[in-house]
Amino acid sequence: MKTIFLSCLLLFVGFTCYSQDQLTVASFLLDANQEEFVSFQRQKLYYFNSLPFDLPIIENLELRTETNEFDWRKQEYVLRVSPNSLKNIKTQKQYQESVKYLTEMELQTAFSGALKERYDLMVDLIYLKKILEVKNKQKVLFNDQVTLLQRSVDLIDFDVLELISVTHDAQENSREILSLKSSIRTVERTIQKMLKSDRPIVLAPNILPGIEDLKAIIVGIDEEVQMMHPELEVRSAQLYNVMLEHEMELSASSFSIGYVQAKYGYNENDPFKKKFFRWNWL
Repeated sequence: MKTIFLSCLLLFVGFTCYSQDQLTVASFLLDANQEEFVSFQRQKLYYFNSLPFDLPIIENLELRTETNEFDWRKQEYVLRVSPNSLKNIKTQKQYQESVKYLTEMELQTAFSGALKERYDLMVDLIYLKKILEVKNKQKVLFNDQVTLLQRSVDLIDFDVLELISVTHDAQENSREILSLKSSIRTVERTIQKMLKSDRPIVLAPNILPGIEDLKAIIVGIDEEVQMMHPELEVRSAQLYNVMLEHEMELSASSFSIGYVQAKYGYNENDPFKKKFFRWNWL
């Protein structure tokens, strides 16, 4: 009884470990979202969304004292304000929105590239394994044909050329099987490198998903299908950003007021301590 219980326990543990080592197509494709360059673009987008980049109406505000030009014993108080033009503020806001959109498209492009790479690997793996399955069946048929022809050597109508041809085909089929196994191993090592694991690649017990099944998984990952290609959107956003940068430079150079200051100087002969403004134009 203890032997039966121990055997069942070992079978259960073995089945559990085997199940944990299995690789599902959906999980492998979803892991594309964890690629380093995809994570970098996601953090970059989070940075742009979390910090305010709007230009303030007042760029700089200074309060300082200055010595009177004619009497160093007298102090003057200066309040200086450096404003931003409304056009510059609007252009800056448009620029930041465009940068956020560009980062979103770069994230989409990075994820699409990682997803395509994994999708291609999965298609190659499925295709090679299906071809290997066919070649293994052909190997059995070739071996049966060779065996049958070898047993019919003593017959009158025996054709030695047919035996040579079938033997050659069997050998060629064996070489193709070895080549397919080598290609499969190369693809599996690439997948293991992506997974950072050396566990065996097992897609499913005796079942391989077809190409249409893979397409259904891809559509299920991204529910909002982009009508425009992400790479084209990135190029368009980059050009738009360059145009906005040029507009900001023109807006900053055309805005003639560098700063506005108000100065107050104490005068013993002026009981009301009159104030006057000095405008500085660039």
